[in-house]
Amino acid sequence: MPEADQELLNIPEAAQHLRVQPSTIRKWLFQRRFACQKLGRRVLIFRAVLDAFVAAGVIPASARPEKRKPKRQPKRQHEPQVEA
Repeated sequence: MPEADQELLNIPEAAQHLRVQPSTIRKWLFQRRFACQKLGRRVLIFRAVLDAFVAAGVIPASARPEKRKPKRQPKRQHEPQVEA
C-alpha cells in the first residue's frame, strides 16, 4: 500500500479530505491553486499536495492584533447659505 502522502485522491475524496464541496475542488483546480494528475478523464490529486495547500494558507497567531485605522468619514457637501 502506498504511503499516505503518495496517495492519489479523486475529486470527491479530496473534497472529503478538506471538508469542502467537490465543486470547490473543481473551482480551485480551474484556478490552478494546486497541481493535479490527469489519467484519461480522471483527475487525481496527491494527498501531500492538498496538505501543502492547507499549510500554505495557515495564518500564524500574533501576540496582539494590529490596530486598524478608523474609517474615513464621507465629505459633507456644503449647503449654500441663505441670507435673510
